[in-house]
Amino acid sequence: VFLRKIRPRHILEIGCGTGQLAEYLRDEGFTSYEGFDFAPKAVAMARQRVEMNFYIGDALNKELYAKDFSVAICLEVLEHVKRDHVVLGNI
Repeated sequence: VFLRKIRPRHILEIGCGTGQLAEYLRDEGFTSYEGFDFAPKAVAMARQRVEMNFYIGDALNKELYAKDFSVAICLEVLEHVKRDHVVLGNI
C-alpha cells in the first residue's frame, strides 16, 4: 500500500531470493525494479518466476547501490548478515 502512495521510479530489492516480492510488485504495476541475491540458485529461480532484472551480488558490495534508486527494500535479510551495519550504510 505504501509503495502505491509514493509511486517510486526505481526499486532495488536487497536479497531478492526466488523473486516472490518482485512478482507481486510486477502484478501491482511496478516495472522499474532490480533485485540481487548472493545465492545463484535463488537468482535463477527468480529469473524463471518473473521477467525482471535480477543478478547475483553481495549486499556488502557498495557498488551495487550506485544507481539512482527511489526505494530500497530489504526483507528478512539483515538478520542473516553479520556486518548488517555495512548494508545499512550502503543503502
